[in-house]
Amino acid sequence: MLGGVLTEYLGWRSVLYVNIPLALLAALGAVFLLTEDPHRERARMDVTGAVLATTGLVALVYGFSSAAVHGWGAPVTAGALGGGVALMSVFMAVEAHVSRPLLPLSIMAHRSRGGAYLAFMLVMVAMFGMFLLVSFYLQTVAGFTALQAGMAFLPFAAGTLIGSILVGHAMTRTRSGLLLAAGLLLAAAGMAWLTRLGVDSDYLGHVLPALVLIGLGLGVLSPVAANLATFQVPERDSGVASAVFNASEQVGASVGLAVLSTIAATSTGAYLAAHPGDGGADLAGLVHGYVTATAWAAALLGVVAVVVAILVNARPGDATAGLERGAASSSADDPAASPSPLLVHH
Repeated sequence: MLGGVLTEYLGWRSVLYVNIPLALLAALGAVFLLTEDPHRERARMDVTGAVLATTGLVALVYGFSSAAVHGWGAPVTAGALGGGVALMSVFMAVEAHVSRPLLPLSIMAHRSRGGAYLAFMLVMVAMFGMFLLVSFYLQTVAGFTALQAGMAFLPFAAGTLIGSILVGHAMTRTRSGLLLAAGLLLAAAGMAWLTRLGVDSDYLGHVLPALVLIGLGLGVLSPVAANLATFQVPERDSGVASAVFNASEQVGASVGLAVLSTIAATSTGAYLAAHPGDGGADLAGLVHGYVTATAWAAALLGVVAVVVAILVNARPGDATAGLERGAASSSADDPAASPSPLLVHH
């Protein structure tokens, strides 16, 4: 809603300034509240791993974004994607051999943790792609103002809240893999619902149900994935495991926006090329692109739901019990110990 208000009355560039007061508050908190444990061994920064991971991810996202403008076969697209894959491959090789890796590979090799990271990253691919595509649809095709479009997403937030409440009662009784799969399938159903969009579709019948379903899916999946993110992780690696979970959100969002917008733009271009001289082709082509991208997202989430249901084998209550044991152990060792970053985040 705030994004809609700022865009409507101050212009879209004003949205970019929202992070400034938040960053200042975080900086002040870091200076005045964070203290260093004098008894903890100082770790050496894995600079090589950090540089490789950052440049590799930037190259991948740039490559996906470039495809929308230059095409998949363009040298800049192929070069960026190929370079990104190569850099990430070197990153994984380096992490397997350095003494203090930025990302211990054992964290992601665990079946349940790896499945949770995968599920959360890919639901972010669909969710952020949905934000972009539905925003475009509402304002470009349906004629909503920016403020109206922002308010139109409120049912998504309601769905997320309801889903998180419902899954809280099931986490101690249902296998985690099935809960992750349920969240992915709900989100997939919401994306599939968006494939019914047309130029004259109404919000209540074609957009609202999809937003609720995707919100329910995210609400069901997120708490389960968050608990599994630090499941059976040694205390020294708990911060890294939590960081990987948060990073999977950022990577999924970046890749999702790049890939789904590229699919939409490519499909729209193909539609317009196949309908030259058609007076109504512009809007129809835009909607065709949106529908094609959401169909791909729905199919991806459906496939991953099956994979995660098989891969994640944590039993009911294992993840939450592991967190409780870890918190109890930390409190026993240090009466002033604070909750893990993961628990604070959620």
